[in-house]
Amino acid sequence: MLFLMVGITRLRYGQVVTAIMPFLLPIIATILLLIAVPGLATWLPDAMGY
Repeated sequence: MLFLMVGITRLRYGQVVTAIMPFLLPIIATILLLIAVPGLATWLPDAMGY
């Protein structure tokens, strides 16, 4: 996907990586949080009775 963005935008690879960092870091943090506390992923379905 990253190489596709580089090809479409004609920007350098480093520029694209720098541009996506603000979006990538919260995603990684969320994944790590869900791994550390798996109950967060099932809390809402449990609360709704599923």
